[in-house]
Amino acid sequence: MTTRQKEMEKLEKTVKDNAQSIQLQQSLLEENVVNIENLQIQMTEVCSQLKELKDLCSGRNVDQRMIRVGRLDFPRFNGEDVEGWLYKCNHFFSMDKTPVHLKTQYAVINLEGVALQWHQGYITSQDRNIEAIPWGDYSRSILNRFSTRLSEEPIEELKNLQQTGTLQEYCDAFDALLNRVKLCEDYAAGLFVAGLKPEIRCLVKIFKPKTLRDAMAMAKQQEIVYSTLFGYKEIKKSVTNPITAVQKSNSTVFPYKAASTSVNPSATLSLPTPPAAKMIKPIRKVSSKEAEEKRAKGECFWCPEKYTPNHNCKFKQIYNLEIAADEESEQVLENDEIQIQQMQMDPQISLHALMGVPSYSTMKIIGTIGTKQLQILIDSGSTHNFLDSNLAIKLQCPTQEVSAMSVTVADGNKLPCAKLCPNFQWLMQGVWFKADVLLLPLKNYDMVLGVQWLQTLDDIIWNFKVLTMQFKIGNQSFVLKGSHNIGGGAVVGGRCRQQEGGSQQVV
Repeated sequence: MTTRQKEMEKLEKTVKDNAQSIQLQQSLLEENVVNIENLQIQMTEVCSQLKELKDLCSGRNVDQRMIRVGRLDFPRFNGEDVEGWLYKCNHFFSMDKTPVHLKTQYAVINLEGVALQWHQGYITSQDRNIEAIPWGDYSRSILNRFSTRLSEEPIEELKNLQQTGTLQEYCDAFDALLNRVKLCEDYAAGLFVAGLKPEIRCLVKIFKPKTLRDAMAMAKQQEIVYSTLFGYKEIKKSVTNPITAVQKSNSTVFPYKAASTSVNPSATLSLPTPPAAKMIKPIRKVSSKEAEEKRAKGECFWCPEKYTPNHNCKFKQIYNLEIAADEESEQVLENDEIQIQQMQMDPQISLHALMGVPSYSTMKIIGTIGTKQLQILIDSGSTHNFLDSNLAIKLQCPTQEVSAMSVTVADGNKLPCAKLCPNFQWLMQGVWFKADVLLLPLKNYDMVLGVQWLQTLDDIIWNFKVLTMQFKIGNQSFVLKGSHNIGGGAVVGGRCRQQEGGSQQVV
């Protein structure tokens, strides 16, 4: 029993100790709850202070404009460049977070000269104080008074803008007009490239820039390359060259509406064109008396030999005879004449040029005139130069009426031709050329260059295998590179049909 009593006493003591520990823990827990409540109250106060500080920073309750990182000076205005001044004012209001009701008053303080005089008259004519005038109304009024661009059309000027001086001047003028309109990036880049000089525009267009930044960078690179290849020394030297002496007296400006840009005469090369007298001789007038004498003697009108049905005149030409009736007075004798339009040789054009059939004696070149790409065929089988009549109408080329003539085709057919385009100019692989061309309806090519043009090049090295043509003008050598023809079968008549494997068959 004694042992059990001791155990019971020991157990009771342990229970009492645990009870005391539990009471101590409860008192500590209650104390912690109080501390947590105090912390919550403090956190609430801190959050309210942070909210007030946030409101202070955002300018909701307190004006934050006195707290600035740097100094801001309001732009002053004396009546010049009102668009630029308004842009600076709006930017200042955005940086300064100026209240709406104070914007007009801020602007008035910085007026001077004629602008201040206008403001005084403007306020006098208003039935309200300066505090009641919104900034939008005031800015529109001052813009209408001092702007010099209200009657202009910036988008039209931007489309018609062309580079006539340096590239930097063109960029400055383009930026000034672009700031007045809103355009998408690729359209603005296209307008910028279209206004460049031909020698810069041609290569920039190859890369098709999509942004104005890329277009300006490419144009500057091309200007550097062009000035390096054709610097001031080369330009000054080329002016004294007899080949380009023609350009000094005749301005090389495109006479076509499709290409309204002017070409720098010192940077272009114009080939010597055979005189018109070599191709078309002036009208020969024969009196009716002389014609009667020839007829009485039985002689040919064009040579002293006797005329027979089988007569073969040594002066083989095309003639246009107009014999008028005789009158009694001497004045009528001058009007009764035979007008003869004679050519040195019959104009001839090959079947390759008309039908577009590739040949080993021809070479195709890609040329340009303004923004128009030309499909040019250099053809030794054609005697003269020919231009598509429909293209001449589109480009509004200046033409001259010539006496009706027939152009002989290689198959014996004849095509009528009655118009000539003198001094036609085009760009071919970076070099400017000029020549007289006859107008014919060409379906497969825009232009055909025949022997008339080839004979102006003097000695020619023409490699038909690699399609290159080398020639020299003065002390300068030039090389034209042609495009490769697919197939090369000859066609005597009929149509050419493409077969499998790239071969051609006459059908």
